[in-house]
Amino acid sequence: MKRIVLSLAFSLLSGIAYAEQPMDVVTPFYSDPGSELGAENVDKYTGKANEVMKLSNDPSSDGACIDFMMSVDAQDFDEDVLKKSLNITEALAGDQATVVATFKLFKEDKEDKEIDWEMEQVDGVWKIADIYPKDKSWKLTTFDCAAQ
Repeated sequence: MKRIVLSLAFSLLSGIAYAEQPMDVVTPFYSDPGSELGAENVDKYTGKANEVMKLSNDPSSDGACIDFMMSVDAQDFDEDVLKKSLNITEALAGDQATVVATFKLFKEDKEDKEIDWEMEQVDGVWKIADIYPKDKSWKLTTFDCAAQ
């Protein structure tokens, strides 16, 4: 009888869907920097960020208006250094969250880079609302991809 009850309990638990967290949306972009710009990921964005990504991936344009990897704020990096130094944290506040990625691009770097990912929960799914470096020298939502 115990075995039947345990089997039933485990089967019920295994049917519960894993709720993706904000960090789960961002982390894959650090396994493949630059993939955050791909057309296959446009649906991971919301609001103005989604509009910019759609325009940047518009096949009728002359090319993407974002010409660097936002996830690392660069065009080049050492993959091993990035992987070993990467630290990703998240802070939740209701339907809003901030995911912060800190890392080094090259082993001779003195300071860590920091990229902040603003997240919003839309219909129960975490989506990217904005991306920017610590110094806010650029923000995804301020790119004007329509002017290409």
